[in-house]
Amino acid sequence: LESDANLIKIVTIHKSKGLEYPLVFLPFICGFREVGGRDRYYRFHDAEFNLSIDLHKSDDGKASGDKERLQEDLRLLYVAITRARYACWLGVAAVKIGPGKTSHLHKSAIGYALGWEAGMAATELNARLTELKADCPAIDIAEPPAAGPDIYRPAAAEPAMDGARPSAAAPALDTVCYRVLDGEKSSRHPGRGQ
Repeated sequence: LESDANLIKIVTIHKSKGLEYPLVFLPFICGFREVGGRDRYYRFHDAEFNLSIDLHKSDDGKASGDKERLQEDLRLLYVAITRARYACWLGVAAVKIGPGKTSHLHKSAIGYALGWEAGMAATELNARLTELKADCPAIDIAEPPAAGPDIYRPAAAEPAMDGARPSAAAPALDTVCYRVLDGEKSSRHPGRGQ
């Protein structure tokens, strides 16, 4: 029998509902998809919880639809950060859209949880995170490591905890490695022209 117990699993937050993982990484937890733009209509519920479809794409419809989007994003944030058994890493930044200089973190669930407001300076983020941490020893705030020219090579495979054997179909560990350059990943195949 083969086991996926020791493999890295990349899953959506939706698919993780009800599951638990030893370690959870949420590098893009500041992301959001604002209502508007390419949407052909705005969808939201009125005060009596009846579904409303705004085909005219009014400002009120957009605001109502985006409020519901944020509510769902907050539910998903809760799901995401409660999946970890031992540790959970969140990539938090004062996100910007396009070439603009203004942070849009207030539109994300984590921004809402931090009390981020439109127009806040990115330098305020560390103060907000420190306030959230307070004196909790389980929370650590750290700068991301600097990018470098190092090449990642996976260590020799360790046997799975349940005694399963590595798959014979798995590629040799030295056939693919990754170079980390300014946050980009590129594959390299030793012996094939690099």
